Amino acid sequence: MTTNSALNFSAAFGKQLDPAFEKLLAEIFINKVESVKVQEFTFTDNSNTPVVRSIPRFVPSDQYAGSFSFQWSTYTETQLDSAQGSSLTEQDLINKTGLSQADVQGKLVLDAGVGIGRHSEILARWGAYVIGIDLSDAVEAARDNLAQFNNAVVLQADISNLPFAPESFEHIVSIGVLHHTPDTRRYTESLMPLVKAGGRFSIWLYPPGFARRGEWTPLVSQLPLIGFREWCDWIVDVARDNRGNHWLEAFMNQFPFSTHHPTRERSVLALFDGYTPTYHWTHDPDEVSNWFREAGFDDIRLSPIPTAVSACKPVAAVVKANEPKTSVKAQGFPIVTSFTVSNHKQKTAVAPKPIAKSDSQQDLFAAPEKLSKLTMEITTLCNLKCAGCPRTTGIEKGVWSDMHMQMDLFQKILDHLPPVGFVTLHGIGEPTLHPDFNELVAVAKASGKFQRMKMTTNALARSVDYYRQSVVAGLDEFWISVDSLNQEICDQMRLGTKAEKLQRRVAALVDASLPVHISMVVSAVNYRDIPTTLTALYEAGAPPVHMQEFQDFGDPYGLMTAEQRKEFMQSLQEVRKKLPGMAIHPPTYTSPPGDICTAPWFRPAITVQGYFTPCCTTFDPSQFGFVNLGELDFNQAWQQPGVHNWIKRFLKDETEICRGCGLNPRRFGVENVLGVSGKTGNEQHVVGK
Repeated sequence: MTTNSALNFSAAFGKQLDPAFEKLLAEIFINKVESVKVQEFTFTDNSNTPVVRSIPRFVPSDQYAGSFSFQWSTYTETQLDSAQGSSLTEQDLINKTGLSQADVQGKLVLDAGVGIGRHSEILARWGAYVIGIDLSDAVEAARDNLAQFNNAVVLQADISNLPFAPESFEHIVSIGVLHHTPDTRRYTESLMPLVKAGGRFSIWLYPPGFARRGEWTPLVSQLPLIGFREWCDWIVDVARDNRGNHWLEAFMNQFPFSTHHPTRERSVLALFDGYTPTYHWTHDPDEVSNWFREAGFDDIRLSPIPTAVSACKPVAAVVKANEPKTSVKAQGFPIVTSFTVSNHKQKTAVAPKPIAKSDSQQDLFAAPEKLSKLTMEITTLCNLKCAGCPRTTGIEKGVWSDMHMQMDLFQKILDHLPPVGFVTLHGIGEPTLHPDFNELVAVAKASGKFQRMKMTTNALARSVDYYRQSVVAGLDEFWISVDSLNQEICDQMRLGTKAEKLQRRVAALVDASLPVHISMVVSAVNYRDIPTTLTALYEAGAPPVHMQEFQDFGDPYGLMTAEQRKEFMQSLQEVRKKLPGMAIHPPTYTSPPGDICTAPWFRPAITVQGYFTPCCTTFDPSQFGFVNLGELDFNQAWQQPGVHNWIKRFLKDETEICRGCGLNPRRFGVENVLGVSGKTGNEQHVVGK
């Protein structure tokens, strides 16, 4: 028998592979590889698998996936970040799996449904060892797109019958694939044994909101693919040229598609992809979560993106047959750990270290090895006066000072930080008013501390060209604060906002293909106007909208009643039907009563003077006892008495700063965001969909 060291996988895959990757390839097949030749794998059971054009073929044809073979031979690079000079796929991978480079680097990852290799490209660039499989002939494009990577290969195979041994992969990802198989659940479950103990399985499936497309696919999937693609080309142009046309909107409500993708070609591709597959299933997040739970997985995480689910295979999986099935609510990536308030013992470990499964509080006082998110306040200067803002009230009281973070302090803080997933350059002020804003962005990017970087802006202080320069400097996305485009409401909520100028600015930034998101506060002042605002934003290019409920920090002008929230959610559901293709993320209320927020451990904040604070909703340096990250590294700062004393008070419900926070899961006995008492323990959870 040929030994593993003699197996020349590089010859078979047509490129020189990393020796460590070749070793892994020799070990993962369920039938051990006897020999590898340019045209054939031979296994120890005497079976053979042909290698055609540097791709091992474990299936004789593309079977039911013919539309994808056609699609991906036509759009070979449309969604590929490296070809398009974008980071859209990378952000898609992060949003739908919660994974980061630190999670996968040096790990063996299966991309189940590789397509053209767009997600595999990101995983390979992050340093994972990637095996991409696909039933369709898309593997040809994936091979070409991954040719530069010595840590990524492609196989043509059927997800339900893969040739790999159990527990081969530290991570399995499958984004937008399994709902196109004959039986989503059965095909998902066929992948579960391949996950190593302690590994993760992350998938995204069509949510119920995609059901209307499924009503058309039995008809459309029978049409000639070339003819339908040509129709897609035509109708996308018609829709782009006639936005606002009543008859066209009526048609798009019945046959949903969007023309607001970053490029025209992406709009055509999305339309073609949405209607041509043989199978088109939709699934609810709770349904998919229960598949994992019943298979013995735990640490189930849900993204704000509907039906993006990630779960961990425990080291010793125990399935309790009589355990009641409980509903899992969307908690967002990365998921944080929950604790019981009564005894402060950790209930379910679903977060990165150092908070691991334990019945002890000891780990709560250890500095996190990495942060999921971080907010850095770089200036307190602003061009608006927003109601309820500490700057506005501070100016009225004569106790406010505008200041900028100095470059030397900024650099010291970067040097002292641990790795961070997502940093937001924002605080009380308007970040672009910092005179060296773009230089700060470039320095932060060069530091290598952050996987992604964004800011929140009112978009009125700088030109479109300035924002374009920010992206060149390294900014991955910017969120524009838009609570209303009605001038009267703007004057109440964000005094100084020129509504017409803001609407034009959003449209110009979207037209410039810049990475625009909308941040929207929902309050008693604007909730009835939001459908109108969303419609205007749709006409301005339909950037994604992320909502949060008003939070009371001393000025309760915007607090909503339970009746107002109910009215708002009903109106939001109605308007979303009229805005096909627009990503709208409503406020989500997810934390069970009795649990505590874990923001201090995974998404703290730093003030303009360098002080360390528990989260982005408070820039009060006294909370952590005036610990300065310009003077101490992160581990030293975390061990300061002020930080530990705050944690002790926090665990005992004694931190006043949290009482006004709409994201606080304890509610402290006052009416919570769902309009019920935090004392009852009988709250009904609501997840915006």
